[in-house]
Amino acid sequence: MNKSIWLENEVTFDKVSSNIQTDLLIIGGGISGSNVLYFLKDSPYKITLINNTNNNTTCNSTAKITYLQQDIYTKISKIYSQEKAYEYYQSQKEAIKLLIHIIKTEKIDCDLEKVSSYIFSNKKKNNLDLEKDFLKNYNIPFQLKKHLPISISCNHAIEVKNTFMFNPYKYIVNLKQKLNRYKNISIYDQSLATSIKKKKNGYVVFCNNKKITCNSIIMACHYPFSIEKDFPFTTYLERSIVSAFPYSYENPFSMINLDQEVLSLRTYQDHLIFLSNSHNINCKENILKEVKKHENKTQHLFQKKGEYTWINHDIMTNDHLPIAGLIQGSHIYILTGYNTWGMTNSTICAKLVSDLVLKKENEYIKLFDPNRSTNIKRLVNDFLYSISSGSRLLCDKFCKNKDFYQENVKIVKENGIAYGIYIDKKNQEHKVYNLCPHMKCNLIFNSFDKTWDCPCHGSRFDIDGNVIKGPASLNIKITKDKN
Repeated sequence: MNKSIWLENEVTFDKVSSNIQTDLLIIGGGISGSNVLYFLKDSPYKITLINNTNNNTTCNSTAKITYLQQDIYTKISKIYSQEKAYEYYQSQKEAIKLLIHIIKTEKIDCDLEKVSSYIFSNKKKNNLDLEKDFLKNYNIPFQLKKHLPISISCNHAIEVKNTFMFNPYKYIVNLKQKLNRYKNISIYDQSLATSIKKKKNGYVVFCNNKKITCNSIIMACHYPFSIEKDFPFTTYLERSIVSAFPYSYENPFSMINLDQEVLSLRTYQDHLIFLSNSHNINCKENILKEVKKHENKTQHLFQKKGEYTWINHDIMTNDHLPIAGLIQGSHIYILTGYNTWGMTNSTICAKLVSDLVLKKENEYIKLFDPNRSTNIKRLVNDFLYSISSGSRLLCDKFCKNKDFYQENVKIVKENGIAYGIYIDKKNQEHKVYNLCPHMKCNLIFNSFDKTWDCPCHGSRFDIDGNVIKGPASLNIKITKDKN
């Protein structure tokens, strides 16, 4: 089944069908937007939240609530310092407290479990030793292990307790249902923001051919579609393949390795959720091939076939820290770039943004500042990411028909315009523009999900050209007025 295990029972809200006047507009209804809404629920502001689709990043994640995040502290220490890495650690501990407090206070049924988290490796020397030294230096409790609570090869591992897991979709749906009862809050689904226009005293956001007029905007969507500047060149998207299948285990657990070939695992009810084949989307075009590799790995390690299999995208920043705060010279707030650790980072960033809106102090403003100063190590990463994105754009301009395309997929050029064509099982032709509206990258057909995907920044469109994931906010459908 090409679907996340979290999306078994989908719930939707009404969609925007008339013009709206509001104080604050939150764009994005995943865990980021839902948490911001929660922290602002008792404010004097009228707040509107719009969400395009339930198939958001939150519902494609493995949903671990942990501060043991691969070798994140070593990576931050190398870019900045151990002190900065410890500040990030404190932010993650605070995020866990906030998230658990919300769940318990609001009595949210989201299958919350307290578990041990592990990082492990099969190599004798790598960053696991450096992570161990970091934890030891700051008196953070941990245990060294030689074995894992699952039959996977392990040379050495670190275990920490007091971490959690949950069902992220149950969390955001139940939270939004509670928040939607507040008189100052309105929540909408199937409502895609397509453009933003600056006004003298605020903004007009165009959505479902209607206007939403607001004083401030909180961009809680996965990829901020209206704030270009340096963002596409200081971040990249990582694609991972995830599956879930029935699995017997003694005690629940959460784990991830530090080796080059990333393996991430967690339990959920009577299933094991397994993530692998993580890669920069610029580097791998044949998505079906990556899914097949993941399936072979699942079969090899567990002798199982995924009951659910899906694709996840994460925004990775050049310094391994999230981006959250106020965009200079605007009334637009942003929170994104969680580096695969979205459950904790979305929570702490949501608290930060809500504090900024309410003009409160927050100790992590400088740490996650979108306008934070750079250094030589960040500049090197910026250069490498820019080269990667630029080479992908050029490659796709010269080579549109990929050698892995089957006969039912092709790119054609008519009157100087590139079109993508997919022929379905009923021999019906689906023709779309083969150019992403975001930054004009040529699209690649994803044979696994039957979508047109942007290899530069991760926008996705269905076979009829409807945008299903940003940063693109416009469709690639062929309309009569364009022909």
